[in-house]
Amino acid sequence: MKLRERIQTALKQEKGIRLTAADVQALASLHNIGFPAKRQYRRKPSPSKEPMKGKERHIYQGDLDSVVAIDNAVAEHPWSKDEYLKRIHDPDIRGRVIELPGRGRRPRAVVAAVIYERPRNRSWIQIERIVVEPKYQLRSFGRQLIALLQSDLRFGRLTHIEMHVDESNLSLLLFLRAVGFTALDVSHGEVLMSYYWDSHPRPFHEPELDPPRQREESDWKSSIYDDGESGDTKV
Repeated sequence: MKLRERIQTALKQEKGIRLTAADVQALASLHNIGFPAKRQYRRKPSPSKEPMKGKERHIYQGDLDSVVAIDNAVAEHPWSKDEYLKRIHDPDIRGRVIELPGRGRRPRAVVAAVIYERPRNRSWIQIERIVVEPKYQLRSFGRQLIALLQSDLRFGRLTHIEMHVDESNLSLLLFLRAVGFTALDVSHGEVLMSYYWDSHPRPFHEPELDPPRQREESDWKSSIYDDGESGDTKV
């Protein structure tokens, strides 16, 4: 059995399995993606890849041309402008972008975007799309977008963030793994990646397997007001 099949089988049998560095290296080699396996310590990033800080804001209809262009550049199956329009007009779906400010002759530019679903009757966030312009990747813009959603968990009393990712999209899987997501399940060629604010995957908890609790028979007299053997009640 190939490594990829073994990992898929393990994910189906044991929910919440975590990929080791060796598994990630094997998957990277399988998909012909470079991975610094022989280097024990990561090099200091080059000046061209130093983290940059952009301005985060909600997505507007005027941003869609830029977002669609980024999606076409990075995604195997990009969304059309009509698909983005349909989603941003949905009251349960929200979008955020990161914009670099203008400098000199350079105009302001949208470099990253995330589309996510947050219905009122749910306790989690469902990421539908996250894209970063290729020339601005590895500059922490993706981490900035995920950090915004992670902060929403704490302040919005939500439990977790999840995203369904195509199993062939190894770069996105490795990115989500690097920002704290865990692979929970594989089905129909998609990997369910999930992040819990307290690092405790609650779907693993199965109440029906808990030991039965002993019912405590409650008396009409509380122990606070019962005076023991005399039976007199306290005033």
